[in-house]
Amino acid sequence: MFDVPPAAVCPIPSDLTAFTSLDSLPPAIQVDLKMKTGGLSPAGGPFEATDVGDGPKRRFVAAAGNPVLDVVIYEHGGRGYHRHVLVYDRMNYAGIPLLAFHKIIMDDISICDALTQALASLAHDTEPTILGGEPSSQHW
Repeated sequence: MFDVPPAAVCPIPSDLTAFTSLDSLPPAIQVDLKMKTGGLSPAGGPFEATDVGDGPKRRFVAAAGNPVLDVVIYEHGGRGYHRHVLVYDRMNYAGIPLLAFHKIIMDDISICDALTQALASLAHDTEPTILGGEPSSQHW
């Protein structure tokens, strides 16, 4: 299995608390991520960054939250390695996570810059919206 080192984790803004693992995420988000991705390898776990091999194609990078939102970042291997930044609106869960932001990072933008953009966009929106485009169900 070809593996790449885990993506660098950026400093967590002071108003967010880091989740130490996938299991520490709110249960509704764990279910949503499993449904969307088929499951994530843990941070630093085995990961198939290319489209060759049968290993896990997605790996958890980092997550953080506060009473208003939760942020999840994961890597996605295969043809064209990239990363996903997801922000869930915690205020409107009603038991079902509401995805307020999703960005696929394929270029040179860092995870930290994508996280900063996501949080800035949310700070200026009164209604959650999906920014950066909703991927197809196959592209989670």
